Amino acid sequence: MDLFEAIKTRRSIRAYRPDPLAPHTIEQLVRVLQNSPMASNAQELRLIVVQQPARIRAVRRFAPGLSGHPAAVLVLAADTELAKARGGKDGRDVALYLNAGVTLAYLLLAAHGLGLGACPVRSFHAAAIRTILDMPVSVEPVVLISVGYPAEAPRAKAVPSMDEVVFYERYAQSRA
Repeated sequence: MDLFEAIKTRRSIRAYRPDPLAPHTIEQLVRVLQNSPMASNAQELRLIVVQQPARIRAVRRFAPGLSGHPAAVLVLAADTELAKARGGKDGRDVALYLNAGVTLAYLLLAAHGLGLGACPVRSFHAAAIRTILDMPVSVEPVVLISVGYPAEAPRAKAVPSMDEVVFYERYAQSRA
């Protein structure tokens, strides 16, 4: 799939077929973390792959934004101590979230390219997720990503016109 076509056609998917993900499919997704660019090459991000149905149910209890019954939940997390050690206060307070955002985008596009549906989730109880997944206190769950084979075609996306969101040289200036 062409990159620009993938960007244009990717949608958040919240309903999944019950099919499990093949190990090689999971492997392709987790390799995305290794290849995502990171500010200062901090490498503070961690990825926890949750596939056991009972553990997914436990995560769902503390993540109201996690819809449907995904085959897996990817927990993108950050080692905040490592982020601070490698990037100082800015590394911990800013750069790790930029790194997580870039990695999230890569993961969503990779899932789409593999024919999977995925949806990022930020509404969750971090302490509960940390406990369920035996995460150390220094590792913060940043975003959950539900992943699975789409149960239905996604709705068309409403997009704003370019004149509403893109400006040239200064705010509210259209292209000459």
